[in-house]
Amino acid sequence: MSLMVEVRGLVKRFPRERMGSLGASWDIYLQGLRQLIRHREYGEGEDDDRLVTVLDGVDLGVGDGEFFGLLGPNGAGKSTLIKILCTLLLPDGGEAYLNGFNVVEYPSHVKASISVMVSQGLRGFDQTLSARHNLEFFASLYNMRGRRARERIDRALGIVDMAGDADRRMNVLSSGQKQRVALARGLVLDAPVLLMDEATVMLDPRAAREFRSYVQALNREEGKTVLWCTHLTHEAEELCHRVAILDRARVTACDTPHNLTARMRDVSLLEIEVSGIHHDGGPPPVEPLSTRILDPADGRTLYRIKTDQTDTPRRLLAEMSHWVERNGGDLLMAREVVPSLEDVFMYTTGRPMG
Repeated sequence: MSLMVEVRGLVKRFPRERMGSLGASWDIYLQGLRQLIRHREYGEGEDDDRLVTVLDGVDLGVGDGEFFGLLGPNGAGKSTLIKILCTLLLPDGGEAYLNGFNVVEYPSHVKASISVMVSQGLRGFDQTLSARHNLEFFASLYNMRGRRARERIDRALGIVDMAGDADRRMNVLSSGQKQRVALARGLVLDAPVLLMDEATVMLDPRAAREFRSYVQALNREEGKTVLWCTHLTHEAEELCHRVAILDRARVTACDTPHNLTARMRDVSLLEIEVSGIHHDGGPPPVEPLSTRILDPADGRTLYRIKTDQTDTPRRLLAEMSHWVERNGGDLLMAREVVPSLEDVFMYTTGRPMG
């Protein structure tokens, strides 16, 4: 199978003083542009403590017609990778190819091969124009006019459920409606590769489900190659043929969702739901693989605990029961569960999604 997206040893660093707690901001990209204009580069070993490595030797290959997932928490480097693939950023090391074109050497060929949809894709819109007029202007940038442009725009607006509000100005639309217009912009082009960066984050559940279904149809019926970046494990499990886990600037695993979960075949998971815990007796006696607060009012919490031949479910359940009792709580439920893709992520990286 030929590769539509190929990444070899990709490296990207940013100045540490410009990094925020949530990762690379647009200020960083502007700073990088200024450095490029001044022909300033950070050499290897030169004040390395000033730099934060956002991508550290990343290797990926996405086949023609594949629906590929890049799964990682916020700040893992997903957006940086997308910006390199769509030529907005230059890599500091390694190579990236899209539709066979080197993203640095042939940026115009790359741009003609992609449609990009991101969670915060509101830049580039004229707020005083209607959604439709903005899309018409965008289409004209790609030499798409007349009947063909109108048909593509109407189709895209219908997909994101904005046909009824298409003639309203952008500045009166809600943030969710603006995000739908941004997604429609990505659907106007008939490109072979779709780059999706947290595309459904700002959509309500119904709209997100419908959008995922449509992208699936584009992949299945029209053979579009999809690179779907997300921190939502249920999206990766539902949509993707293969999934790469990106964490701390590196790919830690890559396989089909089934094969990734099968890696935990020797691991059992115990799911325990408790309520009324005062935590006076300290943390749980066993470090949970994940902790989810279901109801803060009554302290209802769901723990998922990894078990093995040494820490059997029965022994761990007994320890947790004693801890709950000491802290004045109630044990509501306990059961063994099949590992999910989220469990695989936490098992391989040692930290939760988010």
